[in-house]
Amino acid sequence: MTEKEYFDTTVANVLVKTGYSIDIQMLDHMTLDGKHKRALGVCYQYDDHYSITIDEYFVTECYEHFILNNKYSSWNIAGQSLEEIICHELAHIEIWRHGKKHTALINELLSKVNS
Repeated sequence: MTEKEYFDTTVANVLVKTGYSIDIQMLDHMTLDGKHKRALGVCYQYDDHYSITIDEYFVTECYEHFILNNKYSSWNIAGQSLEEIICHELAHIEIWRHGKKHTALINELLSKVNS
């Protein structure tokens, strides 16, 4: 499985299990401005349209662990897995600001992904 296939499979799994339909792509976040340079994931809103980018370096780190351990996902960097980052960004579609409701929604989405 290539890195792109790993990413696409993980994204598809999260979207199917959570019921979202949104464009999620890898992007080198060092090309972004300000605080987004260090973000593992970024949710963008354009009118009623949303899209998400996941940092390429983070995806590479997750993928390398996947290949070394020959198992799907489960590893995390900075305390978060690829699935958690995707769920975090998906939660921004419903609740833009970080807080208790945002965290509760992340946990709800993750429970769906992990079921």
